[in-house]
Amino acid sequence: MCGFRRESNAWEISFLKDVGYHTMSHNASRVMAGFWPGADDGFSEVMNSIPKLIFTHKVLDAEDAAITPRAVEAARSNPAGKAPNADVIRSWTHPRCHEG
Repeated sequence: MCGFRRESNAWEISFLKDVGYHTMSHNASRVMAGFWPGADDGFSEVMNSIPKLIFTHKVLDAEDAAITPRAVEAARSNPAGKAPNADVIRSWTHPRCHEG
């Protein structure tokens, strides 16, 4: 089973590297922005490098922008966490948005 999981993860990561945008809802973006910037696993590099496109019924606000810095601070205080660079932080704090 472990071999299958590694092959499956490798395929998913390869697939994700070819997408143009990571499209998600406002709520999903809040959850992901609180996790991925400080994550350190096989998916974190690709998840943090893909441009984000958020679909929302409201404008993103200061609370949304504060989620990623809080995740970054939590990662820095956790010995196992990874402190992201400025590009990673910007990819989560400044996504493209489509309101409607």
